[in-house]
Amino acid sequence: MLKKVSENIINLLKYFGYTEVNPDTLYEFINSDVTCEIASLVTIDEVDHKPIDRQLLDNLEAVIDELNDYLIEQIDIDDINRRLKEGTK
Repeated sequence: MLKKVSENIINLLKYFGYTEVNPDTLYEFINSDVTCEIASLVTIDEVDHKPIDRQLLDNLEAVIDELNDYLIEQIDIDDINRRLKEGTK
C-alpha cells in the first residue's frame, strides 16, 4: 500500500510553488536545499539557542523526518497531486 504524506509536506510543496509532482520532481525536492535549510534551523535552535517559533520548528523537523523515512516508490504521488490541486482554480 502506498503511503500518504502529511499535510505539512503538502503545505511545503505548495509554498514552493508545486502544483504537481512526479517521482523525479519529488526526489529533487527531497534532496534540494530546502531540507538543508530546514535542518539548519534545527541547528540554530539547538546549538546557537536563537529564538525560533517552537511549533514551526517542530513541524519542520517532522517534515524532514517523514521525508527521510520514505522511499519515493512508497509514496502515493496521485494523492499528493490531488491534494496540491485542492483549493486552486
